[in-house]
Amino acid sequence: MNVKMNRNDPCFCGSGKKFKKCCISEGRIIVADKGWQKLRETEGKLVDGILLPYVASVAEDLLAFAWEDFWLEHENFPQGWYDGVAQQLISAWMLFDWKPDALESLGDIEIEEGFPIALQFLQKKGHLLTNYEKEFIRKICQTYYSFYVVLNVVPNESITLKDILLKNIVTVKELQGSNILQPGDVVFNRVLTMESQSICVGMFPMRFPSQLHADLLEIREKLIAQEGELTPEKLTGELADPIRLLFFNMCEELLNPILPEVSNSDGDPLIFCTLQFSLGCSVEEASQALLPMTLSKDINEFLVGAKQDKKTGQIKCIELPWIKRGKNTIWGDIKIESNKLTIKVNSLNRANKAEKEIAKRLGEKAQFIKMKQSTLKQEMKRQEKKSKKPLDAEIPEAEVKKIIEKQLKEHYINWLDEALPILKGLTPREAAKSNLELDRERLDALLLDFERKNLNPNHPQVNVAWLKKELDLI
Repeated sequence: MNVKMNRNDPCFCGSGKKFKKCCISEGRIIVADKGWQKLRETEGKLVDGILLPYVASVAEDLLAFAWEDFWLEHENFPQGWYDGVAQQLISAWMLFDWKPDALESLGDIEIEEGFPIALQFLQKKGHLLTNYEKEFIRKICQTYYSFYVVLNVVPNESITLKDILLKNIVTVKELQGSNILQPGDVVFNRVLTMESQSICVGMFPMRFPSQLHADLLEIREKLIAQEGELTPEKLTGELADPIRLLFFNMCEELLNPILPEVSNSDGDPLIFCTLQFSLGCSVEEASQALLPMTLSKDINEFLVGAKQDKKTGQIKCIELPWIKRGKNTIWGDIKIESNKLTIKVNSLNRANKAEKEIAKRLGEKAQFIKMKQSTLKQEMKRQEKKSKKPLDAEIPEAEVKKIIEKQLKEHYINWLDEALPILKGLTPREAAKSNLELDRERLDALLLDFERKNLNPNHPQVNVAWLKKELDLI
């Protein structure tokens, strides 16, 4: 049943404000589901109008105790993040989730082991509540926090979520979140269902990138191996703190990313070095002298791409790989030209060895001039500038787009039958036909990640509908 909102009614989004001072001012819908509105109004009344004032009147220090327990000793978030999360979430968590230590007394509240504050209020002051409010407290104290992936969004109306840990699918009526979230996003949340109405209660204001969906599937399997089949009772009981701790760890990694130490195959820090030498001999003499550095005995192997004088046949420019003996690892690139020798390597250690090798094999015929160095970040910026150079004017933009689309299609035709690490060595076709639900879930997570990235117009667009058709998923 739908009901038309009056200007002075409490706003149906659950903000606690009057409709005229909330969603109506933003031009949002003015027709709300009556059952949903009742559920949201009850939430606001119980939290802000009854339970928090009651706690403040009898035990002012209770929120401080809850604050300490809530964060599980995490102290590495920005201060503003603490404040924002605390304002939205800790009060509700304290009332409906927190199970304080046994027999601690604050004011006239006796803190009982294993019972949230709201249930203790219900036991002592339940006569002050309506039957619907009593049922709300019972139901919400049975809800649990979990990781949900967004499957579908109807703006200003609803979000379809899948509980990654328990595999349940639910559609919640949600105004604000449905204008922010996109399919593929992962959120930490709990869902309350009453009288066929489902809402999000205490959704954390942090959405995770879609690629974390696959990571959470593996975490779920590890939890099942350790704890047995996951249930709502376990997520509200012994796994409540570990799950919240996992969430905080994921937030910390997202907010404070640790840049990986980039090194080459020798373990040396990645520094791009270009050594330049003047050359006092012919290209042929220099290439023969440096040929052992390629681990080859025949210079003809490298003449295919060499530049030669059309009249004399003499080599004018030749490029050779510098290969490490034993592991066949390419250490660097050697370019020999008339009067000039250049070597490119990716570490200072290799640069020093290259200089010694040149001195050993060419002696005074090669004189060191200088070495240029650049970091990975500088090299990436250089490549980025290079990639932004205008395309050949002879190739129309539409033609370039067709070429890219053709290349992408060819790539994904092959992709369907490639063994992928994220699918644990299965091909997408094999995962789609697998009898194991987990294999299909991994594939679903991958396709959702493609859909999420397609929302970025600058990202190469993947035809997910075509992939699903090829995989017999639609």
